[in-house]
Parts: sequence; C-alpha cells; structure tokens
Amino acid sequence: MKENQMDKGNLEPNIKHGTSVPGWTPELGTRISSTINEIGSIKAVSDLLEVKAEQVSKWRDGRARMPLHAAATMCHTAGCSLDWLVTGIETGKQAQPVNLDEMQNVIEIVLTELQLMDKRLMPPELARLCTVVYELVLTSRAEGGDRARIARQALKLVGNGT
Repeated sequence: MKENQMDKGNLEPNIKHGTSVPGWTPELGTRISSTINEIGSIKAVSDLLEVKAEQVSKWRDGRARMPLHAAATMCHTAGCSLDWLVTGIETGKQAQPVNLDEMQNVIEIVLTELQLMDKRLMPPELARLCTVVYELVLTSRAEGGDRARIARQALKLVGNGT
C-alpha cells in the first residue's frame, strides 16, 4: 500500500469491536471519554452540544458517528486539538480552558486576603492578578491544584507588583 493511501479496511464497520461506525477504535473511544471527562461529564457535553446524553455515549462507544462540529466543539472546550482526538497525536499547542469556579475561588481568596491587609487593586493590577491566577491554575493541575496554595502564590506575585 502506498504511504498516502488510506487503509480501506479501516472504512468498514468495525465488527471486531462490536460497532457499526467505520474507523472507530477502542483508542478513539478512550480519547473521546478523556475529552468528556475534561469537560466534566456526559451531561455537560450533551448540554454543550444540545444533544441527548445517550447520543454522546453512542459516539464514545462507537455506536454512532460523531459530527465534525461536535468533535471540534468538544476539543475546543476541553483544550485539546482535533488532531489529538482523531489520531492520538498532538500536533499543536492550544490554549487550555480553566474551570471558572476554580478561577473564581482562587481570586476570591486573594481578594479577601488583600481586603484584610486593607489593600485594593486597581484595574491593571486586577488584570495582572487574573493572568497570574490563570497561569498558576494551569501549571498546578499536575500537582493537584491546591487552591489555597495557588492563592498564596498569586498573592505573593501580585503583592510584589503593587
């Protein structure tokens, strides 16, 4: 088979895995599941895409073909690339979304601490705080994301700039 040719066997229904979707593999199902988990839940994905939760499960399990717009929306929301979802290979870096509740919680901790110290942030300082918190939340994911620790780090960084 030539390098640029697609494996025609991969376009047939995947009887081996008990699915009727051409090209579906357990690895693809695992990546879809990972994307669903990053977004939060099947219900969160179904709400996002305005489809039934059962439909999302069918895509994950290879019982229905996922529309491209649904895959692209899921990837954008989860902060992964469509390339990765389809192939398992990351080809480019994409901005990663951060949970709004997590950001809000950390910012509230910092603002409460600043209020106790009788300090107020002006808009440029507040913007810097948001940027610092975003970066700290992203980098702390691998370390467990302790919100109080992130808030202390942000307070220290923002405090140095005021």
